[in-house]
This record gives sequence, C-alpha cells and structure tokens, in this order.
Amino acid sequence: MSLNDNAVLTAAVGWVYSAPVGTARPTPANITTFDPSTFAPAANSKSLTVTGSAGTYTISVGGVASAAIQYDGDANAIKGAIEGIAAVGAGKVTVTGTGPFVIALDPSVTGTLTATGTGLTGGNAVLAPVVGTGTGWTNIGHTSRGDLPEFGFEGGDTEVKGTWQNESLREVVTDPVADYLTLLLHQFDTQAFELYYGTDASVEAGVFGVANGNPAPVEKALLIVIVDGVRKVAFYSPKASLRRDDSISLAVDEFATLPIRATFLKHSNANKFEWVAENLFA
Repeated sequence: MSLNDNAVLTAAVGWVYSAPVGTARPTPANITTFDPSTFAPAANSKSLTVTGSAGTYTISVGGVASAAIQYDGDANAIKGAIEGIAAVGAGKVTVTGTGPFVIALDPSVTGTLTATGTGLTGGNAVLAPVVGTGTGWTNIGHTSRGDLPEFGFEGGDTEVKGTWQNESLREVVTDPVADYLTLLLHQFDTQAFELYYGTDASVEAGVFGVANGNPAPVEKALLIVIVDGVRKVAFYSPKASLRRDDSISLAVDEFATLPIRATFLKHSNANKFEWVAENLFA
C-alpha cells in the first residue's frame, strides 16, 4: 500500500437518500458529477432558464403571479419573488443554481409553477421538469451535523474448532455479523416519522398516527453521498431495515432529533452494501 492523499477524506458535507428496496445505485461516474440540486429533484421541481438582454419576467404558482423579477436576478431574487405569493409564503421554496436555476416548492404548496417572459427583451423565461441522475431516490432531509452517521456492527463472534489431529484447525463464525448505521433526523415530517415509527396509521390530513408500540421496521434502499471538496464517495445498500434507535431528543438550544438505525440486509444476489467512488476503487 502506498500513500494516496486523494483517498483521505473528511465528511465535510453529506446527503442521505432512500428509495424502494432494490433501486439501482448510481454509477461511479454519477457520483463524480454529483450535484445535490439536480441528483434527486422533488417531483414538483422545475428548471428555469432565462434569456434576454433586459426587462423582467414573472413566475406564477397556481395562476397567481409573482412580483416582477429582473432578467439577471439571482437565486435569492427569484426565491424572494416566489415567497411573496400568498399561497407560498416564507420558507416554502428553494432556488439553487446560477442559471439555469432549480426551483422546488414545499409539498404543502399546491399549484403548478409557470413562467411568463413577455417583459423580457430578446428572450424568454422557460420552466421545464428537472431530470436527475438519481432516478427513484428521495432526499430524506436534514440530518445532524454534530452527530454524523455512525457505522457499527453486532455479532461476529468466532470460535476455534479443532479435530483429533489438529486442535486448532479452523476459526468459525458462531454469531453472524449484522452491519448497521445510526442516523439523527432533524425534520419532523411524515417521511422522517415513517422511518422512526413505521408507516403512518392515520388517514386524516395534518395527523401522523402510530397504531401500536411495536411497528414493523420500514425497508428501503439507502444511499449516502459524502462530499469533501472535489472528492465524492457514496455508500449504498439495496435493502436496509429502518427503525427507531433511541428516544426523540428535544432541547432549547439544539435541533430536535429522531434517532434511527438502518440494518443492512441481503437482497437477492446483490452485495449487502457497496462503497462507490470513481477514482478510489480500481
């Protein structure tokens, strides 16, 4: 083994995704070009392309137009204009990129995004669906920065077995290894609660229900992408059993947390889990 500076990483920033069991992992090339704003866009995400040399345009949600946006307005200008629509409000939209921009509305916002560029000089404002490389994957949202995902395992006990001819012939595993990962979720929404409590038992809007104290674990494919500058590494498991790992934590000076554990299970003939990086694993 030789020194490889590029293989030394810090977990500077990371994203966690889930998907139906067996969802294909991204390719090594997909991880190299990973962009969180376009990898797994929300279903209501749109890509905005603005052309022209002057003038303004507007963006509408459910037919209600925003205030005028300058042709060269940045992501913050677009975000502010959309938040000014009464049906949207503050904190219900994210805008990323420098052009094209990616606009994503909170799931609680109803209405279709449209753009009108009639006020632009020599150009137009065009919205189109965002096509990402992470087909099928869903971002599970904010997770703890102070307590990053932690890998662990249980079992793996071994015992030396012998024969009459050789008293220490072979070491055998007496307790199979179970690999897992613990994770602290910060978002109090349906997606996070279902990973913590199990499937929502309520049919009433605005209510999350837990039917009993021993809900069945939720099974998902799991993907974690770690980004350290230009270095990107992903962890993938095609099947993981997710359940609560500890009590909900509340504090006045920290974000509330939902601790979950993902235990990696065998799925068909696939590897139980894989690490993916284009330039690290020959």
